Amino acid sequence: MLITKSHPLLIVLLIFLAAGVSQYPIIENIWQFSFDDGTYSHAYLIPFITGFLYWQLYRDGLLVYQERLRPLFIIMSLTIMLALIIFTIAQFTTGYRISFILFLSSLIALIFRPSIKVLFPSLFLIFLVPIWGVLTTPLQELSTLAVTLIMQVTGIPIFVEENLITIPAGIFEIAGGCSGLRYLLVSLAISSLYTFLYIDKFKPAVLFVVFAILGALLTNWIRITALILIGHYTNMESELMTDHNTFGWYLYIPFMLLLFTFGQKYCQSSGSINIDKPQKRAANWQNLATTTSIVIISSPVIINNTIYQQSNFNLDHCDTVQYVNDLPLPIVVSEHRKCSYRVQSTLKYTYLFNGKKLGQSVNYFENKFTPQNYKVSQIKNTKEWNTMTVRNKNSAYFIEYQFIAGNKATSSLTSLKKIKILNALKGIGDTQLVWHITPLPQ
Repeated sequence: MLITKSHPLLIVLLIFLAAGVSQYPIIENIWQFSFDDGTYSHAYLIPFITGFLYWQLYRDGLLVYQERLRPLFIIMSLTIMLALIIFTIAQFTTGYRISFILFLSSLIALIFRPSIKVLFPSLFLIFLVPIWGVLTTPLQELSTLAVTLIMQVTGIPIFVEENLITIPAGIFEIAGGCSGLRYLLVSLAISSLYTFLYIDKFKPAVLFVVFAILGALLTNWIRITALILIGHYTNMESELMTDHNTFGWYLYIPFMLLLFTFGQKYCQSSGSINIDKPQKRAANWQNLATTTSIVIISSPVIINNTIYQQSNFNLDHCDTVQYVNDLPLPIVVSEHRKCSYRVQSTLKYTYLFNGKKLGQSVNYFENKFTPQNYKVSQIKNTKEWNTMTVRNKNSAYFIEYQFIAGNKATSSLTSLKKIKILNALKGIGDTQLVWHITPLPQ
């Protein structure tokens, strides 16, 4: 077979192309959310680093074909592929993204001799995939706490409310971009790469990664504190008050140099790792190559056919959505379509999600079910409905909402996830958010 005589790097490239073409939604998702100038500003480098690492593995004689067919790795690849299908139908974007990386790695392990070094380049792509946003809120809270403690030493009077820090000169908000996630991701990527290349002992590797994480967090806390001090002493007139992204990198670069200095203490001796290449076993490898080719080529067909055979909503029943100014609606980032109808004084909205694009999920982490600019009170939850009363200076409303997956309704996102997993096993992936609004007398 042609594949038996192919260059190992060509096979790696074909694996990535086959997986990427078959799962184009995640490629689209990565392009949309990762290649920006913010949290994932390092994303452009990740594919090149992965390619370079595979080239280095080949140069050092570590990227060698399996000598015989190993059923364990075939089972592993098929199991991960099944998880990929289930997470796709259930609209679990984080699970889908992680499964995609694991699927790539399992195919590498199926064809080549698996080891930590051989699997690391494909696993390194995890720093490219936009799954890290869930850390934003915890990092915001941690940054607020740390900066508050540091500011108490300065003697400048401060007032802290949630993520807002007020000083006599003005107000600072530790928003999502100030959480320090971008520095943390860069530190994790750099430290793991440095460990892979130069550190061969477990304890030094752990110490190096921990030092990288703590340094990234501390750098961000110093950045925020410095901005507050600059705002205080310049009466909020410094240019850094409006553009402070570059300022953070100026602080991070010295830490990165310190990190490499710290890492040199644990570096292993340099030099190529050469091993004797195994003798070719044409028959065994031919069987393995045939099996692997079938897995690579057929799995995208299986996955895509499964996804597109999901049950779909009949969208013809949707009326034109009627917007009302300042109506307390949820913030649903990635709804597929909205329907509305009126029953007496109640306006009823239905948000439909079919899961054909990543992020089009009712439990997408950026979706907000508490109306903005309204005071919320009288919150009650039953098994199927969430209810609340919301008010602003002009109006008041009674709101009830629920989540529906298949034919089951629930008020809990946790319960919804369990229902969606069970439905995914049946090939059902559609979900709804039902939102009812009734005006109340003032």
